[in-house]
Amino acid sequence: MKKGLKVAMSNSGEIWEYKFEASKEISLVRFPPTDELYNSTQTPLKSEASLGVGVYFNAARKVTSDPSQLLPTAGAFLKFHGGLSVMCFSAGVGSIYVVGSVDVKIAADTQVGRSLYLKFGFGVQLVVNLPVVGSVSVTYMVGVEMYADKDKVIVAAMMLFRGQASLIGGLVYVTITIEAKGIIERTTGPSAQTNCSAQVTFALDISIFLIIDISFSKTWGEDRQVA
Repeated sequence: MKKGLKVAMSNSGEIWEYKFEASKEISLVRFPPTDELYNSTQTPLKSEASLGVGVYFNAARKVTSDPSQLLPTAGAFLKFHGGLSVMCFSAGVGSIYVVGSVDVKIAADTQVGRSLYLKFGFGVQLVVNLPVVGSVSVTYMVGVEMYADKDKVIVAAMMLFRGQASLIGGLVYVTITIEAKGIIERTTGPSAQTNCSAQVTFALDISIFLIIDISFSKTWGEDRQVA
């Protein structure tokens, strides 16, 4: 509650906003609990989970002839993340895992209404641990992402490739991520329409202890109205 109350004035003299936001995050819990066992290529089963809950309130006072713009908004949300890795093959320093992950967010807002976000994926992960040198992992996943509220429904199919390398005891860390999505968005109401889009995201993270910290991300996309 110490940082839950936020009061902010806008830069315009015609509007004043009162905001309140409080949230509680239960940080990621892993099993096995230690990093040594969790990152080991000989661990047959790995799982992780996190939970978050929050509420918010926003009231604006401004000069307007539309009374609907003066209505306060309030809402709450509950979100969950879970992941599971099951070993299917192991050969000394390397192992192959079948992996799955899920993200769920349920929210309610006085303006938007009820909304649901769901993302889940399944794939394969190859992990190699080399003594002294470090560890390398390659993950390939396919999944589905969905969002729905009273105004629109979004469904997306995705493919994800991620390569990670942690070398020299974590002093050098490199991550390469490539994600491709096909998205269909359907809006309701008098101006209902259906849009289709394709997106490709490339991200690169390089960290060398006390020397280099580079984070780069670029997204390419194309949108089309199909109905």
